[in-house]
Amino acid sequence: MIKFAIRKGATKPSVLVDIKHDDNTVYDLTGATSCTFSMYNENGTKVDASSGNITDASNGQVQYEWSTDDTDAAGNYYGYFTIVLSDASILVVPARNELIVEVVDVVL
Repeated sequence: MIKFAIRKGATKPSVLVDIKHDDNTVYDLTGATSCTFSMYNENGTKVDASSGNITDASNGQVQYEWSTDDTDAAGNYYGYFTIVLSDASILVVPARNELIVEVVDVVL
């Protein structure tokens, strides 16, 4: 399980995930053609297939840079990346609701 926290209204830090197979070996993303990030909660979709980055293909690393609209509502969300691989197959990770994003309300 990956837990990630960010303050409401913040755009940093970005979400950075190392994708691995079930046996914990690195998932090689070399040749992948696209990467998107989505995030939702029980109220619906907050981020819908926004452009993500493959930051280190051979080591299976992907990243999403936040916009202020992404973090404007405090709460817990589930996030996932969708990657189109070189053979046009689609990889969605994590497969279960294991990327939990907490947008923390700013308390002054």
